Amino acid sequence: MKRLFMLLLILILAACAPTIQTEPDPAGSPTVPQAHFTRIDLPTDLYPRGVSDSWYAASPPEGGALTLIDIESGQRTVISENGGWGPVALTPTTAAWIDGSGQVQQYNIVSGETRQLTQTTAERFNLVGNDRWLAWQDKRNETGDDNYYAADIYAYDLLAGEEIAVAVAPGVQQQPALAGDTVVWADNRSSPARGEPLEGCGNCPDNPFDIYSYNLQTGETAVLIADGKHNAQPTTSGNRAAWITYGEGIKVLDLTTGVVETAIPYRQGMGQPRLFGDQLRYVVKQDCDVVMVDESGEEIPAETGAFLFDLASQETAVLTSYKEPFVLHSRANVLIAEGCMAGFDTVYLLQDVHTPAAESPVSGPAVTSHDPDLLVTGWEYLGPESAAEFPPASESVRVLNELHYEIRLRQTAVGFDLIWGDFLCSTQPVLFIQPDNRLEFWPGSIVGDDCVAMEAIHVISVSLDQNVPLADWQFIFHAPPGEH
Repeated sequence: MKRLFMLLLILILAACAPTIQTEPDPAGSPTVPQAHFTRIDLPTDLYPRGVSDSWYAASPPEGGALTLIDIESGQRTVISENGGWGPVALTPTTAAWIDGSGQVQQYNIVSGETRQLTQTTAERFNLVGNDRWLAWQDKRNETGDDNYYAADIYAYDLLAGEEIAVAVAPGVQQQPALAGDTVVWADNRSSPARGEPLEGCGNCPDNPFDIYSYNLQTGETAVLIADGKHNAQPTTSGNRAAWITYGEGIKVLDLTTGVVETAIPYRQGMGQPRLFGDQLRYVVKQDCDVVMVDESGEEIPAETGAFLFDLASQETAVLTSYKEPFVLHSRANVLIAEGCMAGFDTVYLLQDVHTPAAESPVSGPAVTSHDPDLLVTGWEYLGPESAAEFPPASESVRVLNELHYEIRLRQTAVGFDLIWGDFLCSTQPVLFIQPDNRLEFWPGSIVGDDCVAMEAIHVISVSLDQNVPLADWQFIFHAPPGEH
């Protein structure tokens, strides 16, 4: 194997400006499909700091005024002259940020009013939020040189107007992420090296970090992974959590079954995993002024960019192949900025980002077992006219919650019922029972003209020659045509 080494090329800005390439080279990545999206080019005079489905927030490169931009119209509104730095948490009606003095501020887009949410003086950073909650890293309890790297996690209940201490512990609690009522973060309270400068290292294997979660409604804390490895940058969505394990890759945890799998093998420069339903987005970066060469002096092409891995289809799509992209996410949008060393040459928004929906290989309704060890002895599609009721979660009912649909799996004496809702009508459902207890499900086409209302419940009742515990099933959901 040829020995690799790094050659640093310090270039002037004009020489460093890259050729913008938002589509990957087909010859270089023949097996990697493109994501589907609508691209909108944005102005490059402001530094992006947050994005939602309707808005993005930005500031001048030198900081200061915080500006809110309407994606559709491009209209700009300066919402604060003290916009601080770091991420801005956006919802359809609010923008929240940490100002220059470390206080959390929230702007109401409808009323134009700003309110200060925190009162205690502290250094704060890494703000995340949604319609109900905000969360951030906080150093109010971690002052002095001995605690330079340490921080805790706090949250704010926007409905009750109360601050919550989520994780106050020795060492560093960092990189909070938020979905629904759940906060996840990386935590080295159990690390023997937590008091050493290693805490500032982003990927030191001898400084183990665990992944924790906290339910903001119940106040319950859980340890999601504690394996003595360096785990970082957690994310969560629905019944999954994910993070990067140094040297191993992006791990995905099924919160229902407790099963952890490596979704993306480790690559140097890997970062920013983000879960949105079945989408696992991530980036791989290399400094744009760094060139990797082999021992003969030939440049090694950088396998970098922003990527979308579909957990259902197991396919990866390229959002950009740029060397050092700056990337922000919302559920529907990805904002990407490209530029080298000083400012951005290109800023653009990818709207409605998704991968092509996989098509069922057979017509429905159908239930088929591809597992030679498991026999389907009978099945029936009850359909939207069944007048079935949606069962609450229980020991015999598993909540799958894939994407924005409601899906349940109910244990029966002879098999299971697959129950789903939020469809106008599903006329051709297909269920494959794959080896290793995998259920692969297509709900079928949605038809609106001749079907019952959205609240209709659909049921496939399946009988098996042997029963399988609910927790043992792996579920793969394929969205209907036109959905993702």
